[in-house]
Amino acid sequence: MPRQTGSRVSARRRLILNVELEEERETGRWIAEVVDMPGVMVYGDNKVEAFRRAQALAFEVLADRLKNGEDPLTGRPSRPRPIDGVRFASVRQTALAR
Repeated sequence: MPRQTGSRVSARRRLILNVELEEERETGRWIAEVVDMPGVMVYGDNKVEAFRRAQALAFEVLADRLKNGEDPLTGRPSRPRPIDGVRFASVRQTALAR
């Protein structure tokens, strides 16, 4: 459901990453590629393993790009921006001061 933010209406967005799975006929291994993130491709002994490895690698790449100030999907340098539905807030600022 769209929510009002100032004079703009923004809809909640979901990140959907498409994974293509293909079996290599010669070896029987499965290849999983996250098509929305070039270079994110893995092998697995079976379809499920390949899919899980692709998910894990995609999350690692997204996290690494965020840490390095890059756009999570493109890898280009970017400025921080809020992500709909995700908020970071400090709960206990004094806990680390001890």
